[in-house]
Amino acid sequence: MGDLKDPKLHWRYLGDKVYHEIPVRNIGRSVLEVVVDGPAEDFEYYIEASGEAGKVFFPATSPATNAVVIVIEEPLSTTKD
Repeated sequence: MGDLKDPKLHWRYLGDKVYHEIPVRNIGRSVLEVVVDGPAEDFEYYIEASGEAGKVFFPATSPATNAVVIVIEEPLSTTKD
């Protein structure tokens, strides 16, 4: 992909039509950092940036099919009772 320019996270609550946009910090070596402050409900997102070959997306199926984050109130236990 080469150097990514102007990466942005696009997110929306499940079922909404309007995306919110947050700038993403490119730390380097294809590592991106973003803080999503506020979503207390399940949401979907994708990342868009400009690369050497034009626009690139994560996941590659975006914006038709995005990644989903499920918000839970309490963490799941990883130990067996």
